[in-house]
Amino acid sequence: MEPRKFIYREYGFFGIHYLIEWRKTGLHAQRQYRASGPDDCDEAVLKIDGPTWSEFKTQVTALELDPVEPDGEPVCDGLQVECHITFRERLIKFEQSDPEFEGLDKLQGLINDLTICELFPKGVLLD
Repeated sequence: MEPRKFIYREYGFFGIHYLIEWRKTGLHAQRQYRASGPDDCDEAVLKIDGPTWSEFKTQVTALELDPVEPDGEPVCDGLQVECHITFRERLIKFEQSDPEFEGLDKLQGLINDLTICELFPKGVLLD
C-alpha cells in the first residue's frame, strides 16, 4: 500500500529547507542548505515496504489531526510547512506559516521515522 500523494516540506527562509516526497522511485528525503545555494543538498531515496506504509497510515489516522489556522495574527518567523498525505483517501493536507496544532509534533516524528537511513541516521528532520 503506497501513498497516492506524499509531500512534507518545511521552508526555513533563513535556514534549512526539508522536502520529503513520494515518487515512483521511492521516498525522497532531502535537506537543502538555503544559504549555500541550491546545489548544496543532501538526498536519500528510500524504499518503503507495504507493511511500513500501512503502519504509518494507521498511526497518522489515530492522531485525529485537525490542522486549523491559529487565532489572530500568525507569527511570521520565516517557517512555512506544507503537508499533503493521501492513500485511498486524504489523511491530512495543510499549508501554514509556523503551524501549531495538537498532534503536529507526533506527525513530524512519524514522518521523520520514515527517513531514517545511513545518510540521515536520526531521520532527515532531526539529523
